[in-house]
Amino acid sequence: EAGIKTILAENRLRFNLTGYIFEVDDQQVTAVGGATNTARLLNADTTEGYGLETDIQWTPTGHWLMTFGASWNPTEIDDPNLRIAPCAGGCTITDPIDDDGFVLLDGNPLPHAPEVIFNGIVNWRSNPSTKGLFATLDWAYYSEKNFFLYESEEFKSDAFELGLRLGYAFAQGKYEVAVFGRNILDEEIVRGGIDFNNLTGFMNDPRILGVELLARF
Repeated sequence: EAGIKTILAENRLRFNLTGYIFEVDDQQVTAVGGATNTARLLNADTTEGYGLETDIQWTPTGHWLMTFGASWNPTEIDDPNLRIAPCAGGCTITDPIDDDGFVLLDGNPLPHAPEVIFNGIVNWRSNPSTKGLFATLDWAYYSEKNFFLYESEEFKSDAFELGLRLGYAFAQGKYEVAVFGRNILDEEIVRGGIDFNNLTGFMNDPRILGVELLARF
């Protein structure tokens, strides 16, 4: 792993960048579900990965604070003999299947390991010291990831969510009133699945809107 950490633009910008590569021998992985709904521990000959990660903090003026994070993280299982039972609920397997009906995992990414992640927060306040009117926008994205060691059409998903908060602070920032929204685009995102007897997935929260009153003592 190697990287740089920088402070630029007269201390208004922090920029950090890291690159890495790894190889793990005999990594323990978990096969979850299947017809018997069990969790079995397996050892992959080798798992490999590499990537880039960056985080940025930018304060162009006293009214603004912005933070951004991004990463690119490919992973791969390297084991031509590693195999597991497929789902028992009728999913559409896209990996090769051997003569015994087992799914071959060689070349698959690790489960719940998206290649691309991007997130950020933008804060604005009308008064840098007492806050006054303020607004916060945040977002989080990750690219498509597999839920299990095997690859299938159904048990994978990507995600993108937005959040927003608008309000007013008074009495030197001691009190705040704000409205907020989580998942304001009302995205339906599958977070994970159950594969032993059906095509069940569990979801993110729907859009949430609310009002906040805050007092600091």
